[in-house]
Amino acid sequence: MELDGLFELIARAFTVVTTVQGVMIALFIAFLMTRYVRILYFALLAIVIDQFIAVLYAAYDGRDFDDLTELASRIAESLEFDVIVVRFVGYLVLVSAFFFAKNILFNRE
Repeated sequence: MELDGLFELIARAFTVVTTVQGVMIALFIAFLMTRYVRILYFALLAIVIDQFIAVLYAAYDGRDFDDLTELASRIAESLEFDVIVVRFVGYLVLVSAFFFAKNILFNRE
């Protein structure tokens, strides 16, 4: 992978995750973490929580879904592989930053 492609992926990931919802999920996950070794598992957990909230929001955003195909298509769009990779990289960066800030502020080792 070229270096420009890597920087583009990180920029897209950071843009996707730095919504209010993403920052709150990353803060919650960072305070759950006790050791940095488990960052991959917690980044996956953040994606699951984010997807769960997205599905709930799509289902209860005030619309009356006469046909469930629209809801299913919205869910399927958010489950595409490239979207999941972008979210994973974004949460990996953001949770890492919050985890290290937590360790510095609260002096945990």
